[in-house]
Amino acid sequence: MRRVFTLCLLLAASACDGGDDPKQSAGGGGPGSAKSRGTLVFSRGADSSFLDPAVVTDGESVKVITNLFDTLVWFKPGTAELAPGLATSWSASSDALTWTFRLREAKFHDGTAVDADAVVFSLLRQKDESHPAHVGVFSYWGDIFGSVKEVVAIDPRTVEIRLSEPFAPLLSTMTVFSTSVVSPTAWKSEGVDPATGKYRYKFAEKPVGSGPFRFVRWNRDETVVLEAFDEYWGGAPGIGKLIFKTVKENDKRLLDVENAQSQVMDGLAPQHVARVKGNKELEFVSQPGINISYLAMNCGKKPWDDVRVRQAVAFAISKEKIQRAAYDGQGEIAVSPCPSALPGHLATPDRKQDVEKAKALLAQAGFPNGFETTLWCGDNPRAYMPAPQQVATQIQQDLLRIGIRAKVTTVEWKQYLKDTRDGKHDMCLLGWMMDYPDADNFLHMLLDKENARLGSANNVSFSRGEKVHELLVRARTNPVQAERVKLYEDAQRILFDEVPMIPLITMPEMRAVSRRVNGYLIYPAGGEYLFGATLKD
Repeated sequence: MRRVFTLCLLLAASACDGGDDPKQSAGGGGPGSAKSRGTLVFSRGADSSFLDPAVVTDGESVKVITNLFDTLVWFKPGTAELAPGLATSWSASSDALTWTFRLREAKFHDGTAVDADAVVFSLLRQKDESHPAHVGVFSYWGDIFGSVKEVVAIDPRTVEIRLSEPFAPLLSTMTVFSTSVVSPTAWKSEGVDPATGKYRYKFAEKPVGSGPFRFVRWNRDETVVLEAFDEYWGGAPGIGKLIFKTVKENDKRLLDVENAQSQVMDGLAPQHVARVKGNKELEFVSQPGINISYLAMNCGKKPWDDVRVRQAVAFAISKEKIQRAAYDGQGEIAVSPCPSALPGHLATPDRKQDVEKAKALLAQAGFPNGFETTLWCGDNPRAYMPAPQQVATQIQQDLLRIGIRAKVTTVEWKQYLKDTRDGKHDMCLLGWMMDYPDADNFLHMLLDKENARLGSANNVSFSRGEKVHELLVRARTNPVQAERVKLYEDAQRILFDEVPMIPLITMPEMRAVSRRVNGYLIYPAGGEYLFGATLKD
């Protein structure tokens, strides 16, 4: 799979005509009734948190959402190259402050039309706190779309997004699941609660989009059931029903796909790769990942507000041991929080494990005998961290050598995400998978002070460095890619010294897939896109 991706940054009076619809060429549109097209079961490690695309932040929710909803801009199948979604074409004004999107004819699952008003509704409900559909916490809107001033319907098929300042990654961010277009009719169907002024409809539990599959039911912690939407603008999906099944343990998920109880599983443990490759009924599907796993230290708490303590941890940890113990030697050791596949990545030598230097730094910080702390990890294997408890154990052992006595705390995934956003941890293990193909998605999202808001933080290091913030804001508003790259490199040099987080490993994306499945593709930008999959009899 390609490691370099084209970033379509439209400036001046340029326009982009997407040509052929990528979903028309993705292999969907199987013949016959939905029932005759069969059921595909996708086994995963945890349940979704919500199914409202504007409020989710976790990958398990995104896997379902990318099959229920459409965004204005999409990807060419299996790549991170931008292509038409609900918008067939787009253009930018000469000052890059007004972006115009022209919409295709499409329907929501409730039969109503996807039009410019629906796009305005979907975006402005996130911006406007008084909007009756402003229900939940909109982390992605605050993290990415602060420069959006207005969203205006010019006519039923034309939408303008007007910015207060240029935003270089704007077009790429229009692929992000949080910009999914939702049905205003569904939101309005149960009226407004007079006590709150908000719509009564529980959209996060009963989503209505325009994607290739429609929502059927959600059995919490067990299954999410979707069925083909045969009026989809890209053609009828190749499978009739899609079920996301929660199976927490890696071993049990693999048994599930081996025994044909499911047809696709993710979160494949590295030590199981050979087993999958040796099974003639299964196919091992992989591609280079654009992700990182990392150890975040909560800079909002003592002693983690002292850079010497954070540097001591960085010198104490052996990433090579983590790679061997928890990744079966697979993946690439990460030095920068920006993956090497993205322009703006800083290639720099890593620290080597140095226990004596780590002890000296702790002593300088006033902890010659170390201290007690907690190290949090989630219970859900992720593509970037298939065995979080093993990673935590290895770090715990390394820290003990310098006197830091870390208690490992394992938390259920949904609660873990909430607690880390709330800043309850001392240290925590997390990771990030690309949402849109730009260094901004990693550096601004994970390390800018604007994203360190208690309750909605994606920056769970709670680092608030002014110089880093200045560089990242300048990179966001600069239309010249070469200059953006330098700004990102400068920010990464500061982050390497200040160590709010320690990048650990970048992992390839890996799946075990039944050979009954045709047309399954892994998308580098995350999510699962099952539109093009079909099943053999």
